[in-house]
Amino acid sequence: MQKQAEVQEIIEQRESSPAQLTEKINTVADLTAKYGNKKAKEILATPLKREKIVLEAIEIQGCKGNKTRQLKEIAKKHKITRETLGRWIKEYQTEGLIGLVHEKYRQPADGLEAKGRRAVNQEMRDFIIAMFLRNMKPKGSHIYEQLKKAAEIKGWKLPSKATIYRVIDEISKSEVVMAHKGKEAWKAEVKPKTKRTYDNLMVMQEIVGDGHKWDIFVNWEGRAIRAELSAWVDLRSRAIVGWCITAKANSESIGLALKHAIESYGLPGTIYTDNGKDYLSDYIEAVCKDLDIDIRNCIPKTPQSKLIERLFREVTDKFSRYQPGYCGNNPENRPAGFNQNKLLQAGKLMTIDELAEKFATWVKKYNNAIHGELKDTPKNVVSSVEHFRPGKVEQQVLQVLFMKRSHVKVHPGYIRLYGRDFWTFGTEIDWLVGKYVDVWYDFHNMGRVLIWYGGKIVGTAENKQALRHGEDRVQLAAEQKAKAKFEKETRRRIDEYAQRLGDDLDQILPEDVLNRKRKGQRYITGPDVNSENNVHRLTGHEKDAAAAAQALEQAANNPGPDKPAQMSRAKKMLLEEGRKALAQ
Repeated sequence: MQKQAEVQEIIEQRESSPAQLTEKINTVADLTAKYGNKKAKEILATPLKREKIVLEAIEIQGCKGNKTRQLKEIAKKHKITRETLGRWIKEYQTEGLIGLVHEKYRQPADGLEAKGRRAVNQEMRDFIIAMFLRNMKPKGSHIYEQLKKAAEIKGWKLPSKATIYRVIDEISKSEVVMAHKGKEAWKAEVKPKTKRTYDNLMVMQEIVGDGHKWDIFVNWEGRAIRAELSAWVDLRSRAIVGWCITAKANSESIGLALKHAIESYGLPGTIYTDNGKDYLSDYIEAVCKDLDIDIRNCIPKTPQSKLIERLFREVTDKFSRYQPGYCGNNPENRPAGFNQNKLLQAGKLMTIDELAEKFATWVKKYNNAIHGELKDTPKNVVSSVEHFRPGKVEQQVLQVLFMKRSHVKVHPGYIRLYGRDFWTFGTEIDWLVGKYVDVWYDFHNMGRVLIWYGGKIVGTAENKQALRHGEDRVQLAAEQKAKAKFEKETRRRIDEYAQRLGDDLDQILPEDVLNRKRKGQRYITGPDVNSENNVHRLTGHEKDAAAAAQALEQAANNPGPDKPAQMSRAKKMLLEEGRKALAQ
């Protein structure tokens, strides 16, 4: 009777907790513990395929449009019924991947029934996880040996190695990546991503700019170099709106690319740039301030930065790799037997002009091709969507506002810029000896510069040699650093004779003279994009631009003597003191 009573008590206990008897496998870790890694992978192969289909369907549920029709199309494509797809979605959303595993594989394993799901208590589990989440990435066998020592101290019953691996498998990916790979890897692999859409933006409301070193060697003044690209992309339309190619990207090439964008598509509201010194230079900030353009730093791995990074990858994949001189973006991708110097000697490298011409054709093709996210062409979006700041800025205004600026001291009759004397003209400048003024200049032509003081133009200054030769800022800086290189200076002057010739003579010039002529173009921007918008956009600087144009025209019509009369140092000092006294 007593034995029968004990049996009855056991039956009643089991009936009071039926869930323990029927509890099925609810994690991938338990599945692996029951069947082993190899068998578990075979079992999960089908659920993993189903997961891709489910994720595709879930993404559609969050989009606009006829969802029912789209889900039917997915079911038809994968040869399943609409009802089956709905059941998979429900199971996945409720249980995750394990919900897609066939029921026959989810029966409880030995040790998972009512006697207890784990052979480890909470403290043992914490010990195993703490030992695993170390930056040394310990092996399971090492953790098992450490657990033996802890079990002796704590009096724990030592579990099997399979149990330890099951506990490790249950640790979240977020914790594993953070502990083993660090914060940056966690941000890239685990941190929830915010997928930003730009449908709410207007055209040119926000543009993003960055630089790209070509994976192409070109012939630059007899040397094989990898030129650099500065480009701006409109976030709303994904159109490439402005670009400039030069031997070495700097604030000037970035400014020219921005100027090209404004000339073609109008003023932007905000520009996103990286943290490089060129993009955040005083020059770019001054230009944007004058044009009322907001500047924001483009943080790496944000949607804005990824957009232009994808563009540069597309440039590489669809343009660069098919051009002569392609060298690959790393040693592994370099074409077999590639040697840029041999290609240079054989005359098989493009010039920077030829690269720019080919890229201009590719940009036009890119802006007229269907974009995957837009389901339309960038050009169509530009034409159909409202512009943030409609209207075109006068060319004269842009020409002045995109001048470079320097802060220099006024000397009696001249200023010094890049190691050269610029002779000043204008009665107002004569009263500013000893003071510092702002000098604005076109870095393509350093012969004549504008002088600003107190927010207005007070005159101009000229360097006759630079004016005659059409020198740019790069040339002046190079000369200042290497005045002793007489041979280089001689060659440069020989080139300048060809560079001053008009383009209408190109068809009759010998090839060597034509090559010397082309050397003078150091910055090559994209071609003008015709726009039907003939409305002018006022910037508030039209009066300054007109004054600048007038000052430059007057200086050109009345250039003055080549040099002021020579005077002794003592006479210069007396003249300077006299002017100071008059100014007081």
